[in-house]
Order: sequence, then structure tokens, then C-alpha cells
Amino acid sequence: MGINSFMYGLRRYGKFSSKELKSFLITVIIIGFIIGFNDRRETSSIDSYYFMFMLVSIALVAFSLFLKLMMQRAWMYYFGQNPEYKYSINSLLIGIVIIFASEGHLWFLAPGFTMPHLLQAERIGKWRYGLKYLEHGRALMLGILGLVFFNIILKFFESATTPFLTHAININIAISIYSMLPIPENDGIFILYARRWLWVFTLAVVVLSAILLKLVANPWIIIFFTLILATAITIAYNLKKQPLWFS
Repeated sequence: MGINSFMYGLRRYGKFSSKELKSFLITVIIIGFIIGFNDRRETSSIDSYYFMFMLVSIALVAFSLFLKLMMQRAWMYYFGQNPEYKYSINSLLIGIVIIFASEGHLWFLAPGFTMPHLLQAERIGKWRYGLKYLEHGRALMLGILGLVFFNIILKFFESATTPFLTHAININIAISIYSMLPIPENDGIFILYARRWLWVFTLAVVVLSAILLKLVANPWIIIFFTLILATAITIAYNLKKQPLWFS
């Protein structure tokens, strides 16, 4: 696929339909409400700071989710698929129940998922003309990994005087982790179904990067050790599942 064809397809299929936009807005508002429900202050008063924290949380969730979805949509079109974003109302309602029951201390986020539809013209000449689970899983994985590495880039600019940026990093971490849960109507279940090792590698990258972002100040060290350790974990998983012929 040439760059001109790719950019044309991205302009045509990258836009959200009215149904998708409605799903996106509902998801953003509910997840933003869950995250902004507890502003981490000792006081429980609802004042202007509380409402500002809530609005900032919603805005950051919108940016984070939009970034992940646009990267997934671009890769899905590259693989000859027409993406459609869907949300999980059941999981979102569970998240609301949990946030009230825990008084704002426990998050359960449901970012939704992106489903593929066949683009016949783009699949002509490809082996196995129809949709492939692996390509769908790879597109979802690349969107999540893109969000992870964007988060690491933000680390270059984080400091003690940028609480807004720290909040954005925490939201990106949360959305990345919850996107990997292998539950119905979530990206994680489709990545797991595509290839188990793909899910193991992506989950390892997400979790390791989240831990190192909290412990290490140098973003280059975070990238290096995240990739090395995630690769080692994936290889160890594959060796355990399929031992070497001489073992």
C-alpha cells in the first residue's frame, strides 16, 4: 500500500461515524467521572477545585482514548480493515458502581474496543482474503503500545512543577492497563484470541513501563529495560508452553 493510498484511506475511514462519536463521548464522560471522582485531597468538599479536577480528567481521558483509537484505526486500515469503535455499557456501569462503593479509591475503566470490517478492495491479492484475527490483534496491540511510548515521551517533560502532566501520565497508564484485560468487549480479549504470546508481550510492556515510570527518571532507561524484560518474559512463556526439542 502506497503512502498516498494510505493517507486517502485514513482520511476516509479514520473519521468517527455519528454512532461511534456517541459511544466515544459516553465512554469519555463516564471514565473521566470515575477518575475525577476522588481528587486525592483530604477534604471531601465539592468546590471549584473539585469541578476543575473533574473537567481536566475528562479532557485528558478524551485525548488519551482518542490517541489510542486513532493509532488502532490507522493500523487496521493498513491491514485492509474498516474500523468501528464500540463501547461496553455494562462494564462502564460496573465502573460507576465500584467507584461509589469504594468511595473513589478503586477504578474500573472500560475503554471499549475496535471491531474490524472487511475492505474488499484493500484485501485483494492478500493471502486468505477474509479478515484475520492476527491482523486485528496486531492493530489493537500497536495502538496500545503507541499510547505507552507516548507516555514515556511525556516523562521527558515531567517535573515536580507539572502536576497536570503527572495526572496525564497516570491516566494513560490506567487506560493502557485496563485495555489489556481479557474481558468481553475489550481490546485485551481480541489480542489474547489472536495470539497468546502477543497478549503476554503487550501486557508485559504495559505493566513494566508503568512500574519503571514511577521508579526511574530517565525515559531512555525505561524504554530499554521495558523492551528487554518484556521480550525475555515472552520468550520464557513460549519456551514453557513449547519446550525446545532437545529439552
